[in-house]
Amino acid sequence: MAIMLGQNNSLHEASLSVYDCASPLSSTFTISSRPSSTASSIALRRAQIENGVLVTKCDYNPPTEEWTNNCQEMDGDEHWGEGGKLSEVLESRGLSGKIKPLFALDAESGEPYTLFELSGTIHFINAADDSLERVTYPQELAEILGTITDPDSGLADVSTTTVQEPYSLDE
Repeated sequence: MAIMLGQNNSLHEASLSVYDCASPLSSTFTISSRPSSTASSIALRRAQIENGVLVTKCDYNPPTEEWTNNCQEMDGDEHWGEGGKLSEVLESRGLSGKIKPLFALDAESGEPYTLFELSGTIHFINAADDSLERVTYPQELAEILGTITDPDSGLADVSTTTVQEPYSLDE
C-alpha cells in the first residue's frame, strides 16, 4: 500500500504496510493512506519510523526486551484498525474513545498482553482470551513501566480490575 510520509511540510512516497498505531502525541511522521477503489481512506495516523520499522509513538521505551512497540509485531490493523480485534472487544464492553497502542509482550515470554491507552486510562488486553483489564495502580504510564521493569516487582505488581462484558437479561 502506498503511503505519504510528511516531515516539515515536505512529502515523500514510500511503500510500507500501514498499521493503525494512532497517537494523540505529536509525532515525527504523519502517516496516511491514499484512498483507492478497493480500500476506504484511512484517517491520518501518527507513528514513528525507527530503523525502517513503523513503531508506536510513546515517550518511553519498551519496559524490557520481551516487550515491543513494533506495529507489525503488535498485529497491526488486524488488531488496531477500524473493525479490528480491539474495537470488537471494547464495543462488547460498551467502551469507546481514543485508542493509543503502547507496547505488546511477546507471547513466547508469557501471556500475550498488550498495553494500551483508552481515553487517558491505561489497559491491558490478553490476546489469547480477549480479557480486558483496566490498570488501577499505578496509574501513570511511567510508574507502570517502572513497576514492570523492577526486578523486585514486575508485571504481577501492577494492580488491575477486569472489565466485564455487560450482562443481558436475554442470555
